[in-house]
Amino acid sequence: MPNCPVCHGDGYDVCINGMRDWEYGAPGDFRFIKCRSCSIIRLDPFPSLQDLVVAYPAHYPAYLNDTRSKGYLYQLLTYLHFIFVKKLVKNLLPHGGAVLDVGAGNGDFLQKLKMMGAGRIVGIDFNKNACNIMLDKGIEVFNGIFLDFVENSDFDIISMNNYIEHVLDPVAEVQKAWLSLKPGGKFIGSLPNFNGLDRSIFGRYWGGNHAPRHTFQFTPVTLHALLKNNGFVDITIRQDVNPGHIAISVQNFLQKNVENLANNPRLKNGRAWYYNYLLLICFPINLLFILFSRSGVIGFSASRPL
Repeated sequence: MPNCPVCHGDGYDVCINGMRDWEYGAPGDFRFIKCRSCSIIRLDPFPSLQDLVVAYPAHYPAYLNDTRSKGYLYQLLTYLHFIFVKKLVKNLLPHGGAVLDVGAGNGDFLQKLKMMGAGRIVGIDFNKNACNIMLDKGIEVFNGIFLDFVENSDFDIISMNNYIEHVLDPVAEVQKAWLSLKPGGKFIGSLPNFNGLDRSIFGRYWGGNHAPRHTFQFTPVTLHALLKNNGFVDITIRQDVNPGHIAISVQNFLQKNVENLANNPRLKNGRAWYYNYLLLICFPINLLFILFSRSGVIGFSASRPL
């Protein structure tokens, strides 16, 4: 077992055993292990970059540009999310500011920021189809990994929504974000909360596991330490309103007896027909978890010092 990539410690404990890719059927059984030195949680067996690339199917939702109507329920949830994002960034984004979204997928988040007054918007993703979708939307694109992006100290905001848990080296990614921000620039994002109540309830079926694509897991404590240890200040960790992981947890549990998850007729693009209804049902449950500071999703904001 390689040493911890964050602190280089060599001791670990098993957190979750027997995980499978309940959504897309990537082969293998997986577990999460926790470093005894720094408490960072990582996937085992740990993938290579090529392993990660092939673990994302062509129909992965973030890489699709589905313009079909998804019904009033989905539109309502999308609108509520837009209001949440607007409230989050309104005091962080200077008018005409430059924004970089890492792991940008189909560019929806960048389009929201453009509507809020962003000037230059840049998206990074290693999926070529996602990059082509962003180009069609008029978004400046880098097709590759963030660590190969060469522009430094030019952005007012860097966002990593559902990204830092997907990478091979979170320390290097956070350091790269620091270098790519202007002094005083803001680093924002969201990711699964391994301390969430839904993870405690669902265990190997938790939607935030997302094995093998989620390579690392964080709690508010370990995320704060990662940001602080790599030069960021004014760090805020918040409990996010997002019922998605609860809904996917229920969906995953209902797939547990499917033999061929890679060709599961019950799912389309990794989602069951009832997924949007689960989102609505799980919304008040997520609010309850937030009251206990145990939401399944956490968000963060931090600053590069002036």
